[in-house]
Amino acid sequence: MKKLFYLFSLIALVVSIGSCTNPTDEGGGVNPSLTLEYDTLRVSYLGTDGVEYVEVQASGEWQVLNDADWVLTSSEDNLLGVEVMPNQTDELRTTSLTIVSQELQAKFVVMQFADSTVEASRIIPADTIYVVDNNLGLLAVEVASDGEYAVSTDAGWLQWSEQSTEEATTFENFVYDAYYGEYPRYATVTFESENASTSIKIMQWGSDKLIVDKKSMSFFFAKVEPQTITVTAAGDYEISVDADWVNYEVVEGVLDDQLLVTVANNTVTEERKATMTITSGEFTKTITISQEALKDYKDFSSLAAPGDRRIRILSAEATSTYMDLNSYTPDKSFDNTAGTGWRNDENTDYSPAIGYWLDTSNGEQLDYFEYTPFTIYGTGGYWGEVEVYVTDSNNKTRKVETIDFGMSDQPSVHYFKEPLTDVKYIQFNIITGSKSQYAGPSGEYLTYASVGEIAFFQKAIHEDPLTVFADWSLSELKEGVTMEQIRALRSPFYRSIAEQIFYGVYDGEFRICKFRAYPHPDRD
Repeated sequence: MKKLFYLFSLIALVVSIGSCTNPTDEGGGVNPSLTLEYDTLRVSYLGTDGVEYVEVQASGEWQVLNDADWVLTSSEDNLLGVEVMPNQTDELRTTSLTIVSQELQAKFVVMQFADSTVEASRIIPADTIYVVDNNLGLLAVEVASDGEYAVSTDAGWLQWSEQSTEEATTFENFVYDAYYGEYPRYATVTFESENASTSIKIMQWGSDKLIVDKKSMSFFFAKVEPQTITVTAAGDYEISVDADWVNYEVVEGVLDDQLLVTVANNTVTEERKATMTITSGEFTKTITISQEALKDYKDFSSLAAPGDRRIRILSAEATSTYMDLNSYTPDKSFDNTAGTGWRNDENTDYSPAIGYWLDTSNGEQLDYFEYTPFTIYGTGGYWGEVEVYVTDSNNKTRKVETIDFGMSDQPSVHYFKEPLTDVKYIQFNIITGSKSQYAGPSGEYLTYASVGEIAFFQKAIHEDPLTVFADWSLSELKEGVTMEQIRALRSPFYRSIAEQIFYGVYDGEFRICKFRAYPHPDRD
């Protein structure tokens, strides 16, 4: 037995009169309206298995007009019932039901295949992607097949109209609504039989004919990986950059192009910025490109001693997160990258806090932690007065101490007054942070809080540096060592040297030298 299949074009067909902007007529009443849940039903030769129901939304009473004896209709409340009898003829048959409400009418098409209908085993649209403008219009899609198939769409603004043939070529015809939005919208059309299925994508332009998916991007100072900007333009476009340290490559696509953006290594100790401008006709978009300053490793070794064990952070949570094109989520405060970080939403979060779940399953203790402020975007929130709480494996929470970081923008290390044992969770309540002020809607104190990077350590745990270094001179990396392996090092001391060698900024002069021994002049 053949499988029943139907076409639900998933269209809200709205018919109304009067002004499109004023919901009332001149007499103060509501404009008549008539809406169908969908407007087309395709049925196999066996007919429907019982009654199919279609939701009708009308501003007044409604009725259905039907002149086909092979279709039975009923109406109850807001439901139109449709039951189709088996097709005992050799031909495809079609009828239109008319739904009438006040002076409005809506058509509901019923199409039934014949018993002799051959369902398609191959369905081949001429293209897979179609682009239409934002005005009301018609779209004809050429489709080659070896039999019958159903057509459906997942968007109410795109309505299947009819199938037509022109010089032995079959077209599926669609009507698309006018669109007044800013950004493009998309629909998927599916052609399906019992034996085959394929789909195409329809994009309709909005009022903005140049779309880019980023307004800004940031890079590390060296060995940077390319980043991508997606560009969707209705016509040709031009790209310009106001800095020679930024390069790009265009990879053309069917709907969207990809810009692969790369930057040269930053060799100065200041952050630098550039502007990329993309122009297409009357439309212009700008992207701000920033690169962090050359990292100063001179005092990095003072932050954590060689061999100290870094305690793994399992996850983090915060009272709020500031969201824009960049998401400043808590997990970015322990990703081994100071160029990313967490920032609270100071407009809604008046008592910011951030907490970390730690892996102390092997009895690790907390001796100290390293706190690096989030300075890359000048967001503020450098810690001032901070309360520290810990929770043990019995879910008992206690306050450890209050620390004043002085709102400094420099990394710092804090040793606990005594080692903390049996700690599964540590929380920092930020009482004050830089840029904080009384500026809330009702005069609340807006507390800015952020973290660029945080790490917790246990002292005097040996770590073998030869997992990444060629020998104990620590002057050369093993062949094939990756940045992922380097960032897995628990010791900031070892990691600092390895990063510098990897980036090619390590100053090895006078670090490793060979010396010849000479006898003392006063000795024979």
